[in-house]
Amino acid sequence: MRSKIPFLILIAIVLSGLLIQCSSPLNKDYDLQGFQLRVGTVPAIVEGLNHTAYEEGLYDELGLDVSLIVNPDGRSNLLQVLSGELDIGGTMATPTIYQAINGEEFKIIAKVQYQYPIHDGVGRIDRGITKDPQSLVGKTVATLLGTSAHYHFDSWLLYNGIDISQLNIVDIPAPEGLEALENGEVDAMFYWFPFNAMASQSLGENAVNFFGEDLVPSSWVYVARTDFIEENPDVIEAFLFALLEAKQVYDNELDASASAHSIYSGVEESILLPAFQQMKYDLVLDQALLSDMEYQTEWFQQEGYFEIDEVPYYPDFIYPDALMKLAPANITILFDN
Repeated sequence: MRSKIPFLILIAIVLSGLLIQCSSPLNKDYDLQGFQLRVGTVPAIVEGLNHTAYEEGLYDELGLDVSLIVNPDGRSNLLQVLSGELDIGGTMATPTIYQAINGEEFKIIAKVQYQYPIHDGVGRIDRGITKDPQSLVGKTVATLLGTSAHYHFDSWLLYNGIDISQLNIVDIPAPEGLEALENGEVDAMFYWFPFNAMASQSLGENAVNFFGEDLVPSSWVYVARTDFIEENPDVIEAFLFALLEAKQVYDNELDASASAHSIYSGVEESILLPAFQQMKYDLVLDQALLSDMEYQTEWFQQEGYFEIDEVPYYPDFIYPDALMKLAPANITILFDN
């Protein structure tokens, strides 16, 4: 029988990371001469800093000629980084674990710290979905397997004594899952913001958010291939610097950040602002990231995705040098010398 993920322990670890405070350095000069950088993003609110940096021209100011490629999910970003289609991509930690097990050569260059509950489930009341987890048994639910949505949904079901096999899972990307819910092809969906907010708005009084309060924040990280990092350390540093500058915009001009994100999410600013007021963005490399990856590795094993004798040493998949130069207080991971 599968053990339940120790939610309270992980919550304590993650929340401890929120106590870290920093401000980005000022007047940093980079001589990058229009370096063309392909960056993968998603419509999710975790990408608020990236969208702000792009729309506010912060990448341009540093000499980075950024092409922002929008994908429906972080797993797509990661795969395109590994294939060489992207240079940097944002993704939840879940897909990185699977690729680390497979021996792929990449590193995490930073984690986005935030407080807002990203993942959520939305069901149709006319299909009998309520806030009671048991109402999902036997129902058809859309999610994307092998992603953070799958991990959080399955962990939450186990926490409530339900095995995911008791549901009829439809494995489709979030935009298609939203459409399927609206059309009544599925009874419920479980993804991430903004698709859950869009579903609630679309269904109106027929919508119910069934995810509980026992939410463990996921780790949204930026990844790059190891060879790209080795060849372009200044580009990695400049990219993170722009994100830290975007944090200053977020802290002082919240409307500007919400407006920038609205362009990529398709969600009205009036819906975004309450969420943005809770985000409290920062860039870190913290011990909570390693704990998150270790717990999710346990989940992958429990699900039968792979069998390993030893959990990977995840600090080997982290590149701290750039963030160490920009915000050393935000790194709390213990690395072996």
